[in-house]
Amino acid sequence: MLNNFFASIYDFFYFEPGFSGNMFANGLYGILGLLTVIIAVTMPLLYYFALNHPRYNRKIHWAIMLLINAVFIGILTPFWILSNFQGLGITNNFNISIFEFTLVNIILATLLSIIISFLIKGLSINCSKTPF
Repeated sequence: MLNNFFASIYDFFYFEPGFSGNMFANGLYGILGLLTVIIAVTMPLLYYFALNHPRYNRKIHWAIMLLINAVFIGILTPFWILSNFQGLGITNNFNISIFEFTLVNIILATLLSIIISFLIKGLSINCSKTPF
């Protein structure tokens, strides 16, 4: 079920028949999508509630949170795909596809983090005015 849900989202933004077929057939969209959502939601929660300090009530700190989010996703995505493809014995050279898919995943995770930020920032005591 998760695989179908995330496959429809990912395939809308990036579809390459061989790569996307392998991702779907082996159920990799579901877990990768779930991990991406967990990271993309956790980062704003940490910023607005764990780092909830007046010193961090600046746009630059919020941007750093988005950058850390992008770095986590940028490391996780190709690592997850390559390790699963190798474990499954998929040997096709999908390096460009993995790179392009990783960029799409970074963009989607960043957009989700921005949306979550705007939804929860009012609940923060010290950072409720960040980023705008």
